[in-house]
Amino acid sequence: MADNENVFPEILPLFPVRDAVLFPFSSQSVSVGGDGAARAVRAAQEVGNFVIFVAQRWSEAIDRINEGTIYSVGMVALITKSQTKIHGKESIHVQGLKKAKIKSIAYDENRNVFFGQIEVIEEDTSFDENLCKSMFREVDQLLEALKESLTPQFFNAYRAIKDPARLAEFLMNTFSKSVQLSQKVLEENAPLAKLESALAVLRKEVMASQLQHMIRHKTMETLSKDQKEAFLREEMKVIQKELGAEDPYNAEIAEYEKKLESDFLPEQAAVEARKQIDRLKTMHPANQESIVVRTWLDTVFSLPWKDSTEDNKDINRAEKVLEEDHYGLEDVKERILEFLAVRQINGDQTSKSPILCFVGPPGVGKTSLGRSIARALGRKFHRLSLGGLHDEAEIRGHRRTYVGAMQGKILEGLKICKSNNPVFMLDEIDKLGKDFRGDPSSALLEVLDPEQNFSFLDNYIGIPFDLSRVFFIATANWEDSIPEPLKDRMEVIRLSGYTDLERVQIAKQYLIPRQLENNGLPKKSLQFTTDALNFISRRYTREAGVRNLERCIGSVCRKVVTLKVKGEEYPKKITQTVVEKLLKLPPFSESELEKNENIGVVTGLAWTQFGGATLRIESNWMLGKGNLILTGQLGDIMKESARIALSYIQSNAEKFGLGKDFVLENKDIHIHFPAGATPKDGPSAGITITTSLLSLFLGRKVDPRIAMTGEISLTGDVLPIGGLKEKLLAAKRNGVVKVFMPEANRSLYESISAEIRAGIEPVFVKSYAEIFKSLFS
Repeated sequence: MADNENVFPEILPLFPVRDAVLFPFSSQSVSVGGDGAARAVRAAQEVGNFVIFVAQRWSEAIDRINEGTIYSVGMVALITKSQTKIHGKESIHVQGLKKAKIKSIAYDENRNVFFGQIEVIEEDTSFDENLCKSMFREVDQLLEALKESLTPQFFNAYRAIKDPARLAEFLMNTFSKSVQLSQKVLEENAPLAKLESALAVLRKEVMASQLQHMIRHKTMETLSKDQKEAFLREEMKVIQKELGAEDPYNAEIAEYEKKLESDFLPEQAAVEARKQIDRLKTMHPANQESIVVRTWLDTVFSLPWKDSTEDNKDINRAEKVLEEDHYGLEDVKERILEFLAVRQINGDQTSKSPILCFVGPPGVGKTSLGRSIARALGRKFHRLSLGGLHDEAEIRGHRRTYVGAMQGKILEGLKICKSNNPVFMLDEIDKLGKDFRGDPSSALLEVLDPEQNFSFLDNYIGIPFDLSRVFFIATANWEDSIPEPLKDRMEVIRLSGYTDLERVQIAKQYLIPRQLENNGLPKKSLQFTTDALNFISRRYTREAGVRNLERCIGSVCRKVVTLKVKGEEYPKKITQTVVEKLLKLPPFSESELEKNENIGVVTGLAWTQFGGATLRIESNWMLGKGNLILTGQLGDIMKESARIALSYIQSNAEKFGLGKDFVLENKDIHIHFPAGATPKDGPSAGITITTSLLSLFLGRKVDPRIAMTGEISLTGDVLPIGGLKEKLLAAKRNGVVKVFMPEANRSLYESISAEIRAGIEPVFVKSYAEIFKSLFS
């Protein structure tokens, strides 16, 4: 089958279009809307870029092409150009060649494309010349009435047309809004019949234009300037739509309305979004307020109002994941498994996510544990660092009236996760700031309260958001720095430091494999002995966690890699000797304790945000005026403990063998806590200070391997203390063999693992007299 310039097959891909009819010798730009259209374009490339351009019988999208969904007459068209627009959509430019009848339709399963077998329709070229001239004159008159609304380019194209059939198609392309009428003109073969149908459309257009002109003339007399702009904008929308060049601003509004209709938002949010969209329609695109409204709508539609991930309810799998990622930490693992068990019984909707707070020294795995919990539950994970946060708006968001306003960090995190039930970690909650801009900890009260957070109100969004499904986990180094109302809303889980055995196991299971991979070494290419790991732990790191231990292991790996790259011999088994050779002299001795006994020097135990530590307390006296001198950067509570200890000794001097006449009027007493750069505070050094003073006054030495912890009262009662596990870890690490502790802490001591207690003799006391009897009698 041949045309003068084009030859095309009888079977071509079908390209159905909803709102357009293509005529011979005319061209159009068409968007490639769906996958089917895109496949048809690709199939056309195999047959010379020819397609059958045919109109659909209705405007809705169709799944399958058959005789009932498309017209039987279409246009053989040549795809002259294909391009991808900025927003990612593909469009093609087509040129009409020949009118054709679609004889049959077939589906190619391999290419997933519908093909049509065609028969070219030859048009009638004979017509009445006089009648044709009369119809051309009427067209001239009608177009003259529309002259104001038509461009010079239109008239230039119109005057060049001499064929009545081509004129009819030109007029239909310009004025017809009906696919059915355009299709009728396409199917008609008689030229003057085509032109008569086009004239009917043109007459209606003239009548509508005259009526619109009259209404506009009357209306414009009473419209304000803003109303005129709105009116003209509506007209512009219609013109742009007819030209197929929709305004981006209106396209954006249409996209908002489409999202609103998709039932994406809850009822209250949908009502507010509808209100803002209606406001947006009345605004000029360049209006500053329209930018604010569009930003707000973008934020609202990007929040996961109804999007969530499905929890992993397999408790055994969750337990396996937690065991894979962390060694020990049984309390935390048990709590997570309890949550999953309750969720299985009650269902997703009735089980509120717990709000946990991990308190412990750095490096014990608080943050990584949060990631493991997310993996075990099958949820997404987001971490927000609160350290130094000092503006309440960072949590609640800024009000929209402020320049640069945006949502708070909580909703921002959910937006990033695209889920309304992630594991959300609030890191360093004990380091929140506070200044004239507000108190972030107060804003967090609503976030972390299970009875309130189902309707959390962000100032920017202004619509309640349900946070009850979010699994919040806070972390802190120092429990006392967390505001009490905030701490009351959370379930505090304390993570103590690790024992040497635990450090070795963590190193073998997690740290060594990770460092081997990070440094490009094959698995099992280096073997660290247990003695070497213990040596690194005790002599190169003094910490509650394992961060420095991992750094030292990484340093060993890097030095081995360096030797390997140089071509030198490198060790494959890392022993204590190899460690000392690679890492040089260890910075710490085997024990921090004094090897020699000294008068007035006693070993105490302290708890810090970095874990437990031994604390040497030194006392001395000299001629003076009865002053008490305290040094070592002490807090108020520790200073009070020193005064209480001295008062207690003076009031019981005779019982302690100091004599009735024991006075300090001509003596100055100096109590010093070494490591003066480190702040120290707390009441638990009370009995240690008392023992140090008595050692000085009695001239008796105390074995440095004996440590003690406990608060003392003016009557000599030994009161309970906290952080016992951390203190015992420090004692064990430093070679302490006996620890005096309050009787009230016996049950806490018994709950501590046997591994930590082993090798340390506990002595429980109710009053200081028992300690005096044991050490000085």
